[in-house]
Amino acid sequence: MINPPPIVSFLLVAGLAAATTAAGGAEIAPHRALYSMTLGTAKNDSGVVDARGTMDYEWGETCDGWTIEQRYRLKMRYGETPDVDIISSFVTWESKDGARYRFNQKQTRNGELIRTSTVRRSLMLLERAASSSSQSRNRRP
Repeated sequence: MINPPPIVSFLLVAGLAAATTAAGGAEIAPHRALYSMTLGTAKNDSGVVDARGTMDYEWGETCDGWTIEQRYRLKMRYGETPDVDIISSFVTWESKDGARYRFNQKQTRNGELIRTSTVRRSLMLLERAASSSSQSRNRRP
């Protein structure tokens, strides 16, 4: 069974945004891409005989931030077990000043919810947590 880590997309996007900013503050143009996915190859012992699906990726701009929406639907066919239908949705928002972000992630398998998470953070909360963590590590007995 496939369980892609939900944070991978977020880290990829955060890395792209950081690279763009570091490269001279280039403008990011909102865009949308649609992909069709098919299985290239599978290991002989995996049991997978086919995989197909679609992915929709959209990068947008709001008045106060950036949004990313990634959705995919994947149908996995196995030789000796029932097919698996995986649907995943990952939506993020980050303020333009980089001080706040949030993301929502949801994944279903054959219509049954298997994972959902929502995270909201602000730079101030993260700085406090980092400061508190480094203070506790630097204490001497």
